[in-house]
Amino acid sequence: MFLLALSYTMEAILFLYRSATQKGWWPSQHSLFHVMILVLTWGAMDLDLLDACEPSWPQYHRTWILSSLFETTLCVLEALTLSPLQGGRYDIILLVLQIFRVICSTVLGLQARVQTRREAITVQDDGESQWLLANETNEQAEENSDVVTRERQRRRLEEQGWFLYIKEFRIFLPCLWPSGSTKGKLCLAVLILDLVINRFLRVLAPRQLGVITDNLIARDFNRACYEVGIWILLPWFRNTAGPLGAIKSRALMEVQNFSYQEVCRLAFKHVMALSMDFHSNKDSAEIIKAVEQGNSINDLAELLLLKISPVVVDLVVAVCYVTSLFDKYVAFTTFIVGISYVCITIKLTNWTQPRRRIYKEASRTESNVVNESLRNWQTVLYFNQVESEKDCYSRAVQNSLDAKLAYRTRMNSGNAVETLIMFLGLLSASLLAIRKISSGEASTGDFVTLGTFWATMTYPLEMIAWSHSNMTSIFIDAERLLQLLRTKPSVSDRPNSYELDVSAGKVEFCNVEFSYSSTGKKILNGINFEATRGQTVAFVGKTGAGKSTLLKLICRFYDVTGGSISIDGQDLRDVTLESLRNVLGVVPQDPCLFNQTVLENVRYAKPEATDEEVIDACKDAALHENIISRPDGYNTKVGERGVKLSGGELQRVAISRLLLRKSKIVILDEATSAMDSSTEAQVQKAFQMLRSGRTMFVVAHRLSTIMDADLILFIKDGDIVERGTHQELLGRKGEYFELWERQNGRKEQPAIKRL
Repeated sequence: MFLLALSYTMEAILFLYRSATQKGWWPSQHSLFHVMILVLTWGAMDLDLLDACEPSWPQYHRTWILSSLFETTLCVLEALTLSPLQGGRYDIILLVLQIFRVICSTVLGLQARVQTRREAITVQDDGESQWLLANETNEQAEENSDVVTRERQRRRLEEQGWFLYIKEFRIFLPCLWPSGSTKGKLCLAVLILDLVINRFLRVLAPRQLGVITDNLIARDFNRACYEVGIWILLPWFRNTAGPLGAIKSRALMEVQNFSYQEVCRLAFKHVMALSMDFHSNKDSAEIIKAVEQGNSINDLAELLLLKISPVVVDLVVAVCYVTSLFDKYVAFTTFIVGISYVCITIKLTNWTQPRRRIYKEASRTESNVVNESLRNWQTVLYFNQVESEKDCYSRAVQNSLDAKLAYRTRMNSGNAVETLIMFLGLLSASLLAIRKISSGEASTGDFVTLGTFWATMTYPLEMIAWSHSNMTSIFIDAERLLQLLRTKPSVSDRPNSYELDVSAGKVEFCNVEFSYSSTGKKILNGINFEATRGQTVAFVGKTGAGKSTLLKLICRFYDVTGGSISIDGQDLRDVTLESLRNVLGVVPQDPCLFNQTVLENVRYAKPEATDEEVIDACKDAALHENIISRPDGYNTKVGERGVKLSGGELQRVAISRLLLRKSKIVILDEATSAMDSSTEAQVQKAFQMLRSGRTMFVVAHRLSTIMDADLILFIKDGDIVERGTHQELLGRKGEYFELWERQNGRKEQPAIKRL
């Protein structure tokens, strides 16, 4: 196949040499056209086989057989029409090249027949092993999110096809079309108008240069000056800094800003509405990356509407315009070169991408090696492994450089092939155009127009080729966000949900059962109890017994899998999530703060609260003195997740929020575990004041903090094994009594086995 492409290239060179050395001789149009088409055809197939792993390619068998018949017919016709007196040695060389092509194509045709018969006889019965190998590859690919997304995309494309696959992205249409924005619609209209005007300017600017050339040849200098003014004016209009370019840039920015804002809102709202089972298993970095890269859907819309579609129109306009200048051969040459350039560039891009991926992975590995060494600097010194780390980093750098060289080499080879295609196309079109000019059917200015127009056509073709390589990445990026938006919350408002009305504040658990869907393990088994206003219910027990799960069910982070939870007789599953969480006040076991001031963090519980109310809440939580002792007081930044505060201060900020909110139902999950005894006593006084008129639930490991609870429930393996007040449970001398004795040191602790 390579030899066939080479033979046609040699024939084209022979035409050029003969045209340059034999005065008055020109190859016929159909001969030039035939040579160019066959060079591009066989060249494209050769490129298609660059990364082939198998020695046979059944998809080309019919092409080989047709080629052998086609080339043999041409050889016979050329032998019959051979005239040594007219063409001399040139016709003999052409005949020799044709015989050579017949031999090559015949070998290919016979090879196709042999392979076709062999495949028909051979029974392929190893399908199961191939599937196992494929599954193994898929399991290995799960280590990389990009590979996983690509594999998911490939499977969906096979199942649905491109139309249905792209149809799934219609969820983003409201973000791309500014239906509620008059300004956005006006900007879209400006962009469409700019597309139409640019199509005319792409033709008018080269045409104007041809008109100037004809006027100069005719020595009509006054007319030429006038045409030059128009010629300079047209590119100015098209320039990005010109009037049309400035208007287009402004309109495009408005549309992009609208789309960016809407996509971010859609993604953020959806992620925040997802349930705790999602957020407990999420990879925050991956979610942020999905939301950020999801905005590539804007790039896809811009690519399809503002870049690819105009290029297709430009190609059609180019064919029609060149036909009007010269003839169908020149126009068809332009069209074939354009199509061939795009197809071959796409193939070359696919050929280059694996090397690029290897290079990027090597670069990431290099970065990871140096980051790991720097992060673990002390460990490296402890074990005196500086030289080892240096060698490891040197190897990573060398691997990165080798991968970069391989990628650059392949990319430069592809660029050389692309340039060669455009060179051959321009050469063929120019020779055909010169032939028309020499016969008087076209003017010199038309040739100048062709040369200029060819240059303006090259960039759009490069844009299409670039768009192909970019479009796959865009779909991969958008696929991440699409999968995220397709994730449904496990806890959501029912269609007929209503607002929660809290009057008595009675919370009732009725045969509550729960198990996590991911593990299937049962966490709670038929929990029954009730709590009324002014009552404090405490949950105690070992870690993992199910205490915190009970609190999560009250907040409806999860839905019960059996039984029901109700507030004043209203099932939590029947009320809206917003109204439920409006009546809850929670101090979590591990409070998280925003990287803002103390004042802003406390006020987050009640945005309309005054500074005085915030300060009073901090005083009740025994936090005020700590705050004012800092240089910036209440304007002290707490750092990311509150890292600048101690554990006790973090808990007191969370308690201040609770005191400021004054919710009807209060939930305390180890709210004072990080405080010293003195501070805890002050906070407990605030809780006593808060307790009046409210239903309170407390989880505590230190039993001393719940001695005054109205009801203590001892949870063990998802069951309530004991219930009652502190004194009642001590009198029973059961599980609670043993835990109390152990915490107060009155029971001999088991000996610790020494290492």
